[in-house]
Amino acid sequence: MKDKITNYISSLSQREKGLLGAFVLVMFLIMTMFVWYIMDSTLETATSDARSKTKMLQKIAGYKNLYNRSKEAEERVYKKLADNHTNLNSYISGIKESVNIEISTIKELKPVIKGKTKIERIELSLRAVPLPELMTFLYSIENDNRFVFVESVSIKKRYDKRNYDTAIVVATLKGDAVE
Repeated sequence: MKDKITNYISSLSQREKGLLGAFVLVMFLIMTMFVWYIMDSTLETATSDARSKTKMLQKIAGYKNLYNRSKEAEERVYKKLADNHTNLNSYISGIKESVNIEISTIKELKPVIKGKTKIERIELSLRAVPLPELMTFLYSIENDNRFVFVESVSIKKRYDKRNYDTAIVVATLKGDAVE
C-alpha cells in the first residue's frame, strides 16, 4: 500500500503535488482546530463543573456548620427538658394564690409522648371570672424557663355578661420520655 501511494505521488506533476500538499496542510489545520475546539469546550465544561461543585461543597460545609450548631442547641434544649421537674398542680396553685383567682376544677390529662419529649397536661375550669383577672392569670401561666404554656383556652360569657367561664389546658414539656 505504501508503494502504491509513493508511485501515485511520484506520477503527479509539480502543480498537482503542490495542490496535494496544500490540501494535506489545510486538512491538518482543520483537524488540529477541530481537536482544539473539542478539547477547549471539554476543558471549559470540566472547569465549569468544577466551579459549581466547589460552590456546592462550600454550601454543604456551611450547612454542616449550621447543622452542628442546631444539633448542639437541640441537645441543650433536651438537657433543659430533662432537668424540668415542674409539677403543674403546685405551679398553678402558686399562680392562683398570687393572682387571687378561684379554680373550680383541676383535672390531670394523660401525658402525650412525642419522640424524646413528654408533654404533661392539666385542665383547669374557672367560673365567673372577670376578664382582666382572667388575662392576668393566663399571662402568669406562661413560663419559658419551666417550659410551661397554655395549650388551649375556651372562654364563654356568662349570663350576667360581665364574667366568663373558662376551660384552660396547661402543659409542660419534659425530656427523656421513657415509660
